[in-house]
Amino acid sequence: MVVSREDVELGYQEAMFNMATLYRIAAALMHMLNAHAATDITVFLILGHAQNLAQEQHREVSFVIPNLPTIAKMKAITKTCGNRYGLLQGTTAETSGGLLICLPRKQAARFCVDIKSPKH
Repeated sequence: MVVSREDVELGYQEAMFNMATLYRIAAALMHMLNAHAATDITVFLILGHAQNLAQEQHREVSFVIPNLPTIAKMKAITKTCGNRYGLLQGTTAETSGGLLICLPRKQAARFCVDIKSPKH
């Protein structure tokens, strides 16, 4: 057993909450923090969309994805399943959508904190 039944239920509840509220909250935060680009990552995965955004810039740009947020316990489940869906490499299909948002570093850090805030 990799995770408990409770862990599975919590993961499911978080996924449902994210799908129901992610864009509404994210849109408000993007306006507040002056995001200059964003894309839904459903089809081309996070790395594909990041490459597409980088290629469309007028000046040379590079990007680093230092960590990939995931729902609690999904990393353990992914490893147990042999990582066959590419979660750990950023090549998994995001079935709930998900956003790749371009923000200055300080605003990005604030976005990551604010998106998880229960005040929304």
